[in-house]
Amino acid sequence: MTLISDLHDGVLTLTLNRPDKLNAINNDLALRLLDALRAAAADPGVRVVRLRGNGRAFCAGRDVSEPPTERDLELVQAVAQAIVRLPQPVVADGTAGRWGPVSNGCWMRIWWWLAAVHAFACRRPRWGCSSPGA
Repeated sequence: MTLISDLHDGVLTLTLNRPDKLNAINNDLALRLLDALRAAAADPGVRVVRLRGNGRAFCAGRDVSEPPTERDLELVQAVAQAIVRLPQPVVADGTAGRWGPVSNGCWMRIWWWLAAVHAFACRRPRWGCSSPGA
């Protein structure tokens, strides 16, 4: 299972589960993440979405074991749009309570870009990142 979904007390935790690949996102994982985000948007029992990675890395970005395709780009855009359009807040949670260098170098850029875009689109903050000492 490349994505683990757990709903507890209104918090939907979506865990990227490819620790052998540092949770790099391939098309299968992207599709599962997209489906889970769309389902969360429609579920009144979900109050917040928490994204995290299983193992020692949050996410190493796109799985580069194969050359990128047009479908890869479509999926990346669809997942980003689903995150931005969620009615619930989204929190990116570093693995084991810390941000690894790969997540800082890759996903954090995406999160900050999406947060900036989102901040201009709505009146209340809806994004967060966890890190030690925050």
